[in-house]
Amino acid sequence: MTGVAIHNEDIQTLIQLGCTRAQAKVYITLTKLGLAGVKAIAEQSEIPRQEIYRLLSELQDKGLIEKIVSTPTKYKAAPIDRGLSSLIERKAIELQALQENTDKLIQKLKDLNDTQANAGKEETSNFVLLPEKDGVILRIKKAAENAQKNIDMMCPAWVFTQWLFYISETYVQALKRGVKIRVITDKNGNINTQNSEINTQPFTVYRNFKLKTVTKNLKGKFMILDNQQIYMSSLPTGNLGKHPCLWTTSKSILEIVEHYFEKTWNTGRLYKETESTS
Repeated sequence: MTGVAIHNEDIQTLIQLGCTRAQAKVYITLTKLGLAGVKAIAEQSEIPRQEIYRLLSELQDKGLIEKIVSTPTKYKAAPIDRGLSSLIERKAIELQALQENTDKLIQKLKDLNDTQANAGKEETSNFVLLPEKDGVILRIKKAAENAQKNIDMMCPAWVFTQWLFYISETYVQALKRGVKIRVITDKNGNINTQNSEINTQPFTVYRNFKLKTVTKNLKGKFMILDNQQIYMSSLPTGNLGKHPCLWTTSKSILEIVEHYFEKTWNTGRLYKETESTS
């Protein structure tokens, strides 16, 4: 006996509504047979008879078929509009529950993210090793452009001269915004040498720019921006563009470096004062 013709698109629709493929085949078969017993349903759906009992029970639970008390027991499909509406209602309930669970998950993830962000504010341990030259220069230039309160820098005189060559205009714009800039350098060379394309004149006209010198030779450089981030590196050679730089926002490191800067600042002499006595 040839089975009932069942179109795949009909099965797919029922699967989307929450049925399994086997349940869909049995349901469509029964809608076409009208009233049938287990044997006929098994033959027409081409599903083994031992599985039909389980599938019929599952379809009853979904409200898709009705059991007729007779000898032998027979089954028929529930009114189609009522049966499919029942599936849609079940799907809607599932989707509603899924939406509620999704909203809860979103909130949990937001709370977790906020907690991690707040924890990061207490002690941020970001350490990034920046590449040589362009990567360092562009990163520090951008940070200086975004500075709002203060920039503190300590470096040898030759570094200060080279550095101003790269970000002179950025410093001027920061001074115009009211950013306080303090620089500590050493006396190991005149800052305003004839070989230098940049001197301190563009900055000394601003009262929020201060430059001090110290007698000891400085071996490295660091820059603190808004008391929130530091760029630092050692300088074994005289080429500023050949040294990678460490960037960090660690509060522990900031406290140590800021303390060192303030201590050194208090022992230094204002550049004009030094220049007038030399």
